[in-house]
Amino acid sequence: MKKKTTAKKSRPTRSMKKTVSSSLLAVTLSTSLIGGTASALGAQPAEHSGPQPPVYQGDSLQYFTALIQTEDVDLQLTSGEDVVPAPVPSVGSGTNAGAVIGALIPAVNSSQETPNSASLDVVKSADGKQLAKFKVLKDGIEAAVKAAKKRDTIEIVVPSVKGSSRVEADIPSAAIQLLASKSVMLSIQTGDIGVRIPSSALPLDAAAKQLGVDAAKLELKLKIEKVASASAESYELTFTAGANGQEVSFTQMQGQFAAMIVPIAKPVAAPKKGAAYIIENGVRYPVPVTFDEEGRAHIHSTRTGTFVIEERNETFADTTGHWAAEALDVMGSKGVLESDETGKFNPDAQISRVEFARLIVRALGLEGSDTGHSENPFHDIDSNASYAAAVQIAVNAGLFKGIAEGTFAPDRMMTREQMAAVLVRAAAAFQLELPSVQGGATVDSFRDMDSVSDWAKDDMRKAIESGLLQGTGGGQIASQKAGTKSQSAVVIMKLLQQAGLMNS
Repeated sequence: MKKKTTAKKSRPTRSMKKTVSSSLLAVTLSTSLIGGTASALGAQPAEHSGPQPPVYQGDSLQYFTALIQTEDVDLQLTSGEDVVPAPVPSVGSGTNAGAVIGALIPAVNSSQETPNSASLDVVKSADGKQLAKFKVLKDGIEAAVKAAKKRDTIEIVVPSVKGSSRVEADIPSAAIQLLASKSVMLSIQTGDIGVRIPSSALPLDAAAKQLGVDAAKLELKLKIEKVASASAESYELTFTAGANGQEVSFTQMQGQFAAMIVPIAKPVAAPKKGAAYIIENGVRYPVPVTFDEEGRAHIHSTRTGTFVIEERNETFADTTGHWAAEALDVMGSKGVLESDETGKFNPDAQISRVEFARLIVRALGLEGSDTGHSENPFHDIDSNASYAAAVQIAVNAGLFKGIAEGTFAPDRMMTREQMAAVLVRAAAAFQLELPSVQGGATVDSFRDMDSVSDWAKDDMRKAIESGLLQGTGGGQIASQKAGTKSQSAVVIMKLLQQAGLMNS
């Protein structure tokens, strides 16, 4: 049985508080950076004039006893046979004086904490910028995966390190393979910058083949770096895999979203309207983004690259007073909807299959991705048409199917049951959770469910129960009726919100 002992000695007039947990296998000071150096994981900047923590010299009991006697310390110790006292990280010299070097940190999942899962260096570059460098340790991750549930998230978090201009992580491919065996997400975060990696979505085999090595021999490196931009918050996310002095870049995830978490200088006034874009070949394409209460943006993307964050307030000339006006303004502000040359959206116009394909591809942040670079299987899609790439992306992602062999029917109107099918396929294709709405509508709520085509019945049921699709009034679901542009915008917005890709 574990016993928890807490000893406190603090003065309310001071704002800094240090917390030590022996299960962290490192000393964690819960303060932000002081004087541009890391005051985390046992490193205290030399210029700080307050009480200094004692130096660990090999005797754990002596060290923690001295630490208790230090002013302003909140100490939490967990005693037990399975706990190993923590060595204090070494401290750099010269340019990196006061930096954290080699701090060991744990991984945490939904049920327990696993020590020794990563190490952390926090140093300064030659130009004075702070860099945080993680190294994921295979043995610690292996223990964490054994304790994790399927589709769990394993987190490596150091909340006290803030202000880094670049965060890097070295991850052995073997660790990713262990995570992928349970479809576990890996989250690596400092106090303000982080990334969530879908382990099973990284194309390790393709990278290994390109480098001519076994996939288990690869060393993965991820990097998040703030990019200078005069007009918007801008960050770059890169993934590379290397072996034998060579490396290749990952630009595409396989069917899942990664998330890059970054601070923004000015909180967005309306989180639903906040927008993010990926820049490719000088062109901006919208990607999903959410904003948390701590003033950070979570950019959700199936690819890597340079991303910008901004807040817009888009309105259309013909949507004031419309039942879907708010949703249309939101989706327009996020860069998903576009007006015609007169500034109008024509919300009640029927939407065609090709228009719906372009809309959902844009909303999911797939536009411009290289998933469209494959042979066109449809005789009625002109490969040179402006919409051809969007159709190909939608088909390759599993969102759309042709209405017959070799036929897409781009100009045919999109029925409501087809809309439901595409929404449900999108959730399945990208492993997005669609929880049922408590107290919401069910198939029994509509008296015309017998009009739903047999092939669409299951998709229609899921779309109704998850709140994506609602009736048209009078107890009607109107499955065979053509959807409108406004209905399409609303159901796609609901998909993003239900899946956690957009603020509610």
